[in-house]
Amino acid sequence: MFEGARLITRDGSAPIEDAAFVVANSRITAVGRRGEVTAPAGAAHIDLSGKDRDADQLAKWSADFIVLDANPLDNIANVRKINAVYLRGEAVDRAGLRAKWQAQWREKGQL
Repeated sequence: MFEGARLITRDGSAPIEDAAFVVANSRITAVGRRGEVTAPAGAAHIDLSGKDRDADQLAKWSADFIVLDANPLDNIANVRKINAVYLRGEAVDRAGLRAKWQAQWREKGQL
C-alpha cells in the first residue's frame, strides 16, 4: 500500500490529500484517503508523504508509475524531479541501473 501522497485528479475535482492506493498483482486495486483503504494482509506500506501522484495512470489500471518531488502542473520542468520509479508495483533500483549502464559505456569508450 502506498500512502500519504497528494493524488492529482484530472476530472476537475480537488486533489485527494493524504491519499492511499493498493497495488496487487501488478494492478491498482483500491484508491482513497489514508485510513479509508484497507491493505491486504501482509502488504508492505510505502510512505509517499509530501509527494504528488497523478491519477491519470490510476485510471488506466497500471502499476507502473513515477513519484515526483513537485507538481508538473505547476511547472513542466518538475517532470525532471523524479523521486522514485515503480514497475509492476516494485521499486526500480535506479542507482543500480545507472551504475550498470555507466560500466557498459566505459567498456565501449562512450563515457
